[in-house]
Amino acid sequence: MAELNPPLGTTTPEIFLDNVKRADELVNGPAGTVNDRGGEPLDTWRQMMAKNDEVRQNLIPLSKQYATLAAAQADIANIPEGSTTYYRSPDDSSLAVEVINNAGTLQPTGRKMPSQESIDGRVYL
Repeated sequence: MAELNPPLGTTTPEIFLDNVKRADELVNGPAGTVNDRGGEPLDTWRQMMAKNDEVRQNLIPLSKQYATLAAAQADIANIPEGSTTYYRSPDDSSLAVEVINNAGTLQPTGRKMPSQESIDGRVYL
């Protein structure tokens, strides 16, 4: 952290007013950053919300399954590049098929989520 002049903990009216102005910019200003008293950038509220939304968009495909490959491909805008998702197996050989977004096209990864039936067929008692 940078050396502050006056030092951290100073309680002058000027420092208080500067902090109030900075807090107003952080909460009510546009997305981006506002420098603190030491010159270090602080994310504004809107910047933090934008980052949260980006993380949320990247997590959506992890919990979303599609009925068909066509339905998944139609929702490609919500599946980030390099992310994987699942669609229901059309031939019941497995429960679901994993695909990866490769430059806007979903391609099979070769991995499948087995169904209970396929597991039961392999269990020998």
